[in-house]
Amino acid sequence: MDVGRPVATIGRRAGLGGALAGLLVAPVAAQTVRVDRAELIESGQFRATKTGQGVAPNSPTGRNIRVADVEFFDPAPRVPARLGVNFGIRFRLVGEPAGATVTLTETWRLPPPGLRDPARDNQHFTESTYDFTARIGEARFRGYGFDSLWEVLPGEWTIEIRHAGALLLSHSFTLFRP
Repeated sequence: MDVGRPVATIGRRAGLGGALAGLLVAPVAAQTVRVDRAELIESGQFRATKTGQGVAPNSPTGRNIRVADVEFFDPAPRVPARLGVNFGIRFRLVGEPAGATVTLTETWRLPPPGLRDPARDNQHFTESTYDFTARIGEARFRGYGFDSLWEVLPGEWTIEIRHAGALLLSHSFTLFRP
């Protein structure tokens, strides 16, 4: 399935000197990026080092935590719903050309009744979305972690990865009260 889109058209201009007093434009073929699918590499609970945070207005907490040194330690799709638990996926984009950067959308579908952020006037969320970039052929990580008690919600949590609106990957976790 070709869900890619052209990302760049490159042209080359070369001067021909005083005789023509102009520029000759030699078109170079447009490079088309094609994203075929996303392959799940691993999933489950993980440990990681927090390295910073950014603004994520379409997230229940309003922020996106950046992490490094991600280590998956429990691949089970059943995850305890408690403070401090982190869960997520590592995946690789398949397509062409290798190394091309594309924009993806991560969507977490939350179980009913959703979440209400007490710090943002109890704004209600049934999903959390965030755009990010990834390179074709390289592994990427996406996850969710419970940093506040109001986020801890048992039920089915599903992460979806999309490119240009097309669903590339969907993976669910069942969170339970321990």
